[in-house]
Amino acid sequence: MRVKEAYQLKAEAQLRKWDAQIQCLKDHLQSKPIPSSHELLSLQRLEACYAASLLRLSELCRADILDWEGEKELLEKSMIDLKRAISPHSLSQDTQFPPLQER
Repeated sequence: MRVKEAYQLKAEAQLRKWDAQIQCLKDHLQSKPIPSSHELLSLQRLEACYAASLLRLSELCRADILDWEGEKELLEKSMIDLKRAISPHSLSQDTQFPPLQER
């Protein structure tokens, strides 16, 4: 397996993990009678960061062997933004991720 494909698989796995966390948070907020505006904004930011990372990943997949390093840097930046948005300190105390359920 080449380096590009290995990196791509690793990024896909991480994005799946974060997607599960975002979905868990979304389910948690939907179960609340009235989510706060801060909670809804946090969820929107998470979804926007996730969408940006998916877009960057798809661009990395399409990149040829000569251009993939540049796409890798862009993907890494978008994944750092997503990681920051998911981090506990970026969410209010009542918007923390509930424990992940095994599916």
